[in-house]
Amino acid sequence: MMLCSITFQSIAQQNTDEAMLSDLAIPLMEGLVENKEEALLFDSPQGRIINAVASGAIEGKKIYEYYTAVLPSLGWIVEMRKKCDENAELCLSAIRDKESLSLLIDVKSGTSTVTYSLSPK
Repeated sequence: MMLCSITFQSIAQQNTDEAMLSDLAIPLMEGLVENKEEALLFDSPQGRIINAVASGAIEGKKIYEYYTAVLPSLGWIVEMRKKCDENAELCLSAIRDKESLSLLIDVKSGTSTVTYSLSPK
């Protein structure tokens, strides 16, 4: 019984230590910093619209791989996009319940900027 308690506390501690994007409830990859001034939240009867932006000195492909692995563990079904928005080098989209999430990753001068957009399906 003691072992179960210690294991549960360890897992709970890991989850609370991980930075989360404030309104999206998805983890913020280590090395990225959320720009809270660029955040947008709109709630309506049709669903939520949320935009968030984070950036850091991380290779864009590593960010893409991180979210491709993490999002399914949170219930998101990741759909690989064939063509990105003209302002992004990498992108991915995911759906969960009645919401759609897209991530646009742009890399300039060694800094990656990720734009997260959530909207109703």
